[in-house]
Amino acid sequence: MIQEKQKQNQKQSEPRSLAARRTTAIPDEQAASKLFQSLPLELRVQIYSHLFSSTSPSSCGRTYSLWERAVARRSRIRVKPATTHALAVLQTCRRASAEIGDTWIGQILLHFEGPREMLDRLTHLPHSTLSKIRYLCVVADNWREDVHNTYHELFAALKLLPGLRLDVLTVLGTRFAPVSYETLTGLIRESDGWKELHYLSHSSELLGFERLEDLSDSEKYRIWRKPQPGYWQSILEERDGAQTKPLVTIYRSTVPKCTGSVMNPKTRTQFEQKIPCSKALEAFGTTRDGQLLAAGGRSKEFLVNVKRGCGVYYEGKEDSPHTTFEK
Repeated sequence: MIQEKQKQNQKQSEPRSLAARRTTAIPDEQAASKLFQSLPLELRVQIYSHLFSSTSPSSCGRTYSLWERAVARRSRIRVKPATTHALAVLQTCRRASAEIGDTWIGQILLHFEGPREMLDRLTHLPHSTLSKIRYLCVVADNWREDVHNTYHELFAALKLLPGLRLDVLTVLGTRFAPVSYETLTGLIRESDGWKELHYLSHSSELLGFERLEDLSDSEKYRIWRKPQPGYWQSILEERDGAQTKPLVTIYRSTVPKCTGSVMNPKTRTQFEQKIPCSKALEAFGTTRDGQLLAAGGRSKEFLVNVKRGCGVYYEGKEDSPHTTFEK
C-alpha cells in the first residue's frame, strides 16, 4: 500500500514539476537559427507581415467558403480563424513573439458569421486592442436583440464598437436581395469604423429586384431601389463632402455561378445603371430588371467598393445612441 501511494504521489507531482521547468526555462538565444542570425530585423518583419497578411490565399479561400455557406443557408459550422497556424509562432518562439509584439492584430483578417458573433467577440476587447484591428469580414445578417426582441441592421452593430478603425470592412450579402440592398444603403449612410467597404453580392438581383411594397400601407414602399452607383455616391458625398472625393464603384462578374470571380479583375467589368431619357426617375425600380436578370445574368456576382472621403474622420464614435443597447 505504501509503495502504491508513493507511485501515485510521484505521478501527481510530475505535471507540476514539468510546468515548473517550463516557467523557469531559459530562452534559447537561437544562435544556430538562420532566421535570426542571417537575416536583418527588417527582413524578418517582412516575413512576419507575409505570415499574418490578410490578403494571403488562405484568407481569401476562407472568405469564399464562409460566403458560400451563408448564401446557401447550410448548417452553421463555426469557422476556424484563417490565422490559426500563423499565430502559433507567437507561442512557440519567444524571440519572434517579442519582435512581432501586437502588430499581428492589424494584419490578420477576422471572420464572423454574423453581427451577433462579431459583437460577442469584439465588445469585450479593450479600446486599445479594438482600434488596432484593420481587416474584418462579416456576413450581413440582421441580428436580434434578446432584451427588446427587436432586429437591427449591421450598421447598428458597428455603432456598438466605438474606436473601431478598419482599413477594409468586407461584408458578404445575404440571399434576399431587397434586404441586402437596404443593408448596404444603411452602411453607406449610417456606419463608421471603416475607411473602405467591400460589399459582395452572390447575385445580380441586388440591383434588379422589383419594388418591395409595405404590406401595412399599399401607398408606401418599404424598399425601392435607385440607379446605382449614382444614388449611393450622392449619399456618401452628403456625408463626407464632395470636396473630399469619396467614391462608390460597382463591379459585375462576367462569369455566372462562379464564387469569387468578381474579385478577379480579369473576370469582371465596371457597372453603372443609367435612366433612359424616355423613362422618369419615379418609374425606375418599380419592376424587375429583365435585362440584368436575363438567362445566366442573375447568378453573376456584384462587388460594391465604397471609399470614404480623403481626411474624413471615420473612427467609431463613443456617443452613438446604439451604444446604450444591452449587448
